[in-house]
Parts: sequence; C-alpha cells; structure tokens
Amino acid sequence: MVTAAGVPTPGFLTRACESAGRDPSSLQLSVTVLLAPTDSAADEARIRLEFASIPASGLIVGHPDRCAERIREYLDGGVTHFLFTVPRVMESDYLHAIGRDIIPLLKSGSGLHDRCPRYGRFLVSTDYIDADHPLVRATATALVPGAASDIERVGRIYHYVRDLPYDILAAFRYLARGEHRASDALRHGVAFCMGKASMFVALCRAVGVPARIAFQTLSSPDKEFLAPEVRALWGGKSGRPLPWHSLGEAHLGNRWVKLDATIDATTAARLGKPYRRDFDGVTDIATVEGPILRENGSYADYPTDVAQWYARVARAVLNALESGDFHARVADDDELWAGPRREAVARRQGPGSCPAHITRMG
Repeated sequence: MVTAAGVPTPGFLTRACESAGRDPSSLQLSVTVLLAPTDSAADEARIRLEFASIPASGLIVGHPDRCAERIREYLDGGVTHFLFTVPRVMESDYLHAIGRDIIPLLKSGSGLHDRCPRYGRFLVSTDYIDADHPLVRATATALVPGAASDIERVGRIYHYVRDLPYDILAAFRYLARGEHRASDALRHGVAFCMGKASMFVALCRAVGVPARIAFQTLSSPDKEFLAPEVRALWGGKSGRPLPWHSLGEAHLGNRWVKLDATIDATTAARLGKPYRRDFDGVTDIATVEGPILRENGSYADYPTDVAQWYARVARAVLNALESGDFHARVADDDELWAGPRREAVARRQGPGSCPAHITRMG
C-alpha cells in the first residue's frame, strides 16, 4: 500500500512505480485528505484558515462540484482508497453534500468505471434512465438520509416508486407526447410499468447502487389493473399476454435482485391481489399482475425498440378513444399488441444487454 498526503497528478502512480521498479497494477494508492464540500464562501474561508498548516494538496474544500473534480483527479492519478477527515459535522451541511455529490462519485464516477467495467454501465445516466436529472437527484437525496446501507437505500426507493399511483392511461397521455424518460414519469407522479421501472433504476443509480431494466412476458387474461378503456383494446378475443412488462433489478449483496414496483400497494389490495412479500434486499419481488410466462432479458438502458413500441401503443389507444372505427381496428391488431421480437431487441441493444436465456429469477 502506497500512502500519499496530497493529490496525485495524472500518472503519479505510474511514475512512482517506475522509479521503484514495480508494476503499477501490483500496488494500491491511499490518500488522506480533509473534505468539506460547502456552498458557503465564508465556511470555505474559515476552514482554509483553520487548517492552514495542511498543504493545499491535502484539502478538498469548497463548492461540491469543485470537490468532485478534485476527487476525479485522485481517481485519474490511480488512487484506490480514501481516508476523509470531515470537520465539525454537526455544525455544517458537509454530510448532506457528501451523500449527494461525493458518495455517488466514489461509486460511479470516472476512474471507478474504468476499474469496474462490469457494473459501470449500470451506474451511469442514459437517455431513458436519466439518473443525473436534477429532479431524480433531488428525489433520491430526499429519500435516503440516514440510510446506513445500500439495502436500506434501495428499500426506501422501492417503496416510494411502488406506491406512486399506477395509471396506464394517464401515462399513455404523456408518453404519446414524447415524454419517455424516468424524470418525466417522476414529474407526473403516475406511471405504468415502463415509468415505474425507469424511475426505480434511475433513483438507485443516483445513490450509487448498480441497477438495470428487466423485462418479462406476463399472463394476465383479465388485465384488471389496466384502465377499462385500455383493457377493452388490449384484451383481445384470446386474452393477449403482456409481452414487455418492465421491472427493475438492483445489485445487492453480490447478486441481482428483481424488484417489481409496478402496482401500488393500495390498488393491489383493492383488487384482491395484495403483495405477499415485502422488501428485504435479498428476495425477488414479482408483480401481482399475473404469472410470469417468460424472461425477456435485462438491459443497462431502456431498449429503444421497446420504448418506441410503447409510444406507438399509447398513440393508438388515444386515437382509438376518439374514433369508433379506429377503435375496432386497434382492438383487432394482434401485431401491434405482440410487441417487438426479443431477439431483435437484444441484437440492436448491443453491449450492456443480458440475453433472456441467462436471466434468472433468484
């Protein structure tokens, strides 16, 4: 273990190892610094004066964004371990800023992604899973104060997302307008499986927990959770399945845990299908909508093919509600309701996908 009292410049570890005749990959670099992220210029000046005896390279003080940039310098320089000293915790907002800005960086920031490519793609913000959106970050921050572990953080996120109202028709209205991101569903406060899963994954990523989108085909002949207007169209003569049901997966305890937050607990109980299992961070929680017929894979981002299909369904439903003739055509359109082929989705999604044949419950 190599210990440094200041910020290493890029290539610091490589040069140190070269001078010692050592392989850089065989060493670890630990740094000890004073950390005080704050928006207050007065607090920053006071801290710098109080700790003037510490070299400037050993201080990470000031606006949280600047502190985050300094930590990225550590990561780029090869640091693998940090020991932070935080001054006067009870008299400041340092811990709040550390939880909001620094901890997610340590878990998912540049540098760590390079060292952990296996999970890095499940921590970043994407087009659909916009984990860095201000509303997502603010919501995540409000949910997790005092949470002592990833399991506790994910539990709070799961219950929050699950118990937002399930309303597929209301969600179709904003989806048809092109509002397809996790932050859009969060802003509207109602969603169906697409928005619920996207919100869950985005919020998990915002607190530094690897998370991904998963899909299943469900048997749900009665479709009692759908709005009556949607049920009349989707049901069909043979009780069509739900081909691309969306849910979230969080990486907890060295395994992926499937956590379906689609139906709010109030609606589930009202329709006689209450949740039989609560979150424990270990056990998968399946939907209450019906039996799972097939696993359709897991993805780092919401697949464009599936998102566009849901948007097409949303527009078709809304148009059908305006026209009796169109209503009949939509109700009889088996191809529309079948959704995209899972093999095509996996092929076009590319790196980051987990094919269905290796996706398992449990």
